[in-house]
Amino acid sequence: FRIEARGRSSRYGPLELQLQGPIDKPDIDVRLLGPGFGIGLAGVQARLTPLPDGWTLSANGRTTYGPATMRGRLITRPGQPLVIDIAELNAVGLTATGPLTQTGSAFTGMLAVIGPGINGAVRLTPYQNVQRMEATLTARNGRLQIAGQPTSIARGTLAATLILYNEAPAITARASVSGVQRGRLEIETGTGNVEYRAGTGTAVLAARGEQGVPFSFDGKIGFDPRRITVAGSGSVERENIRLAAPAVFEPVAGGWRLQPTTLQLPQGSARLTGTFGNDTAINARLDSVGLSLLNILYPLEIDGRATGTIDLVVPASGALPRGRAKLQIARLTRSGLASVSIPVDVGISAAIEGQAAALGAVIQRRGRVVGRLQAQLRPIPGENSDAWVERLLAAPLTAQLRFNGPAGALWPLIGIEAFDIRGPLAISADFGGKLGEPTVRGVMRSQDLRFESTQLGTVVENVQLDSRFAGSRLELTSFAGKAGENGRVAGSGYIDLSVLRGFPMDIRLQATNAQLLRRDDLRATATGPIRITNGPNGGLIAGDLRIDRARFRIGRPAVEAVPELAVTERNAALVRREAPAAAKPAVWRLDIDADADNKVVVDGMGLASEWQANLKLTGRADAPNIVGRAELIRGSYEFAGRRFELTRGLLRFTGGGSYPPDPIVDIAAEARVEGLTATLRIGGTAQQPEISFGSVPALPEDEVLSRVLFGTSITDLSAPEALQLAGAVASLRGGGSANLDVFNVLRKGIGVDRLRILPGNTTTGRGASVAAGEYFGDRVYVEVATDAQGYTATQIEVELTRSLSILSQVATQGGTSVNLRWSRDY
Repeated sequence: FRIEARGRSSRYGPLELQLQGPIDKPDIDVRLLGPGFGIGLAGVQARLTPLPDGWTLSANGRTTYGPATMRGRLITRPGQPLVIDIAELNAVGLTATGPLTQTGSAFTGMLAVIGPGINGAVRLTPYQNVQRMEATLTARNGRLQIAGQPTSIARGTLAATLILYNEAPAITARASVSGVQRGRLEIETGTGNVEYRAGTGTAVLAARGEQGVPFSFDGKIGFDPRRITVAGSGSVERENIRLAAPAVFEPVAGGWRLQPTTLQLPQGSARLTGTFGNDTAINARLDSVGLSLLNILYPLEIDGRATGTIDLVVPASGALPRGRAKLQIARLTRSGLASVSIPVDVGISAAIEGQAAALGAVIQRRGRVVGRLQAQLRPIPGENSDAWVERLLAAPLTAQLRFNGPAGALWPLIGIEAFDIRGPLAISADFGGKLGEPTVRGVMRSQDLRFESTQLGTVVENVQLDSRFAGSRLELTSFAGKAGENGRVAGSGYIDLSVLRGFPMDIRLQATNAQLLRRDDLRATATGPIRITNGPNGGLIAGDLRIDRARFRIGRPAVEAVPELAVTERNAALVRREAPAAAKPAVWRLDIDADADNKVVVDGMGLASEWQANLKLTGRADAPNIVGRAELIRGSYEFAGRRFELTRGLLRFTGGGSYPPDPIVDIAAEARVEGLTATLRIGGTAQQPEISFGSVPALPEDEVLSRVLFGTSITDLSAPEALQLAGAVASLRGGGSANLDVFNVLRKGIGVDRLRILPGNTTTGRGASVAAGEYFGDRVYVEVATDAQGYTATQIEVELTRSLSILSQVATQGGTSVNLRWSRDY
């Protein structure tokens, strides 16, 4: 036989049935379009294949929480009850197994439930001729897959009882969770209690967590056959949010209607009505509502206050939504990685109906209209498709934009954060093509723009810009501006406005004595061609430059290191849970060849020098990888107050992906010290230098170091000086410094920046003394010295500019002195 049938079950909804084979044991295929079962179960396809004692069973379907599959056997032996032997029932990352035996109109048995970090059981028993199910589950570092997204649970428990009465189910459930993470949503603690029978009951819910911003919620839901009431309060960013009165849902044909309800928000209020069922309709009246609430849904980082109306209908069929919105947004801003947009007031009128959508907007700044936008999508292709975004991007576009105001009001809203643009800007643009790949005609001009790269520190001011729109591109016809004191950058190129292609760009510039890098660790002024491109794999900054001037500061990273804190971990499993996914900034990389004949200054850690260099910069722009070498021209190295003239110098940058750059050092220096020529050699790397001493005539290293540190032979040192010398020698040799460098330990203990011992001075009558100094800010250094025998001196150094300093000293012996010191990097 072969039989095909379609029908409708009063309990499970539309179904399709197919039987094929011997009538007593056919192959059976069943399709249930939407049985529901309270979990949105739909698209169920089941196949039964005959066996000698029953059938094999395989089934699959989809639920609100993701796909579900099942395989097992139906055992039908003469004179014995039906047995469903479930080999595997999979849903949301959990697997249930076990046999169920039919007992009258119900089943008896137990299903073991296991999953990553989750285990429990579901026990089935008859109860008053209906089915009773008891479930107990526990989670310890559990993981679920809900609606295609991983969900982790540090700890959780569930105890629930479900009785499937014919008229309506009865539910009793208790649940508690902690450390739940799902995408950006983190629930620190959550509890829920449900008591429900015959359409009447209550549910009490509470949660604390974070989704972009901290939130909390405490609510109570009341059920009766005529209505559902919801009462609750909570907080967003520690600002209270509450329902002015309980929200009331009343049953209507095909769903529920929300009666008018007022939600009091941290900023403003919203009055809501709507229906939920086959179609979802929402009507909102906003009164000065803070847009920062949207950061809970997605990290837009926008702010402002919205007043107006939103009416939206979302059909269950999958067709495009219908609706209208009229909003006034006061002081709209967007925060980026390095800047905040200039606040503007925006009026918006939008509508979507049938196969068309339209938008009109007016932008005001301090009461003056600075921009207007009107746009239309018609016709929107496709029907009854859930792919709304794809359909909108493929829709024909007609739009006009006019803007004459500050660029800082528009640019941060676009979301391109590789560089920031400020200054007056005029735009006249007409758009066509499709929303995803628009074609544009018009112009964009400015006479005084300011470009700043947030990663490189590059600033180009007084930019003269003349550009036009052609197709999907913004073509920069001419671009010229000031970069540094006497530098200039000029060029041309294009930026593609295609969303689908990821805003590709190709800009070619010519730098002339332009300051291209301005960071704490690396600064450079250069001349040569530069090309900036952007594509699917990120951005690239390439160039072949001659370095006019540069400074590299050893041991000074671009970003200050975060201090480590002593932490005692409690609830370590929760502390170590996976961090929430965050939007990643655009990847900008470097491919720059840089040559310098001189004027490359390398300083820091006692080094002050000029070099010639041949370098290649690659890798990420925020952590460049440097390969090449720099050779010494001239310079000095200061150690323990002694100035050593450099006689040899080589820095080899090997790249390797480390940042800050840590070049291999090969430096030699000499100084005249107490009748001998002391030789200092520095090897190793810039971050971990290896220092050794020699002399002419040849002397032991500790003797040379004694004369460098104290100006005297090791045989004439006092006990404190000998101890300090032992710590210095141990530190240089890389052994035992933690135990012997007493003065460094003492300096850290008393919290000063510098601690040293000064030798006695017979001219002033000063004995060996101790000096302690502290930096106040970046420009003031104060040091106090005393020999504990009546001599005290206070010295103050004030840095007026990079080159000019004032030194003042007041002493109990030797009087008062004031000196003016001028120095200049050559």
